[in-house]
Amino acid sequence: MAPFVAINFTSYEMLRQWAIDARQGEKPSLFMNLSIGALAGTIAMSITYPSELLRRRMMLQVQAPSHVACAVCRVCRVLIVCWWQRRELEAPSASTRASRTRW
Repeated sequence: MAPFVAINFTSYEMLRQWAIDARQGEKPSLFMNLSIGALAGTIAMSITYPSELLRRRMMLQVQAPSHVACAVCRVCRVLIVCWWQRRELEAPSASTRASRTRW
């Protein structure tokens, strides 16, 4: 929770200052403030979500304390396998890549 809040506030202030500088000292409008807040929340969640997911999965596993290291490895392995499978599904096939190249 604390890392999310810290990243959220920091990114909000940085984005807000960038908007003020871009508008030559004029304060951002209500819509701009809402957009900056949404973007700051997205940045913070993108950075902290993987560790939160790992923490919650470890909380759900009921094991003896000596097996915690194995649990961390198992959860990391599952996350990597899921990421790899998703990457393979989203990657264009060889025939698609060949049709895009122009000789």
